Amino acid sequence: MAEQKALFVETPTEGKWVVRTRDIQKPGPGQVLIKVHAASLNPVDYYIWKLAPKHPGFPQEYPMILGFDSSGIVEDVGEGVTKFKKGDRV
Repeated sequence: MAEQKALFVETPTEGKWVVRTRDIQKPGPGQVLIKVHAASLNPVDYYIWKLAPKHPGFPQEYPMILGFDSSGIVEDVGEGVTKFKKGDRV
């Protein structure tokens, strides 16, 4: 299976953020797989990390991957996806 780099938050509210590799997952129903060409963190990522343990609506499993700002090319689409196709720029 192919791998990708990702920024992992190892522990809630304290500790380091670590770049590690992980397997690239196939997109599930309603999901798209994007080959990321550019990515960034924004202040919301920091607040999710700091506030997640206090708010059950945020992810609670660690390590977690944050970083929702990215752009790239659609590599694959999951079942039921109709608005995007492989090769679309997003």
